[in-house]
Amino acid sequence: MQNRSRFFFYIAAQPCPKPSAIEHADVSYRSHLADSTALYTCHTGYRFKDDSTRKTVVCLATGQWNETVSPCIRTLHHNILQAIIMATFEQPM
Repeated sequence: MQNRSRFFFYIAAQPCPKPSAIEHADVSYRSHLADSTALYTCHTGYRFKDDSTRKTVVCLATGQWNETVSPCIRTLHHNILQAIIMATFEQPM
């Protein structure tokens, strides 16, 4: 009978750094361990460059988030609406 040695290698998943705060958005997450998610939500009147208001990122076993989230930017629609409101209330009576 042969004596077979078996070796198992385990690669421990690394935790990701806590999700970074970004301008004009809130971030929510429960954990920053592998397979955890973080949800970024832009404040009212702001969107991401791709016109979405939410982004979900995933913590990989390598200890890195699957993507870097860019800051939320003010939407043109919000700027126009704000200008109309300000012009309406700034008119002399």
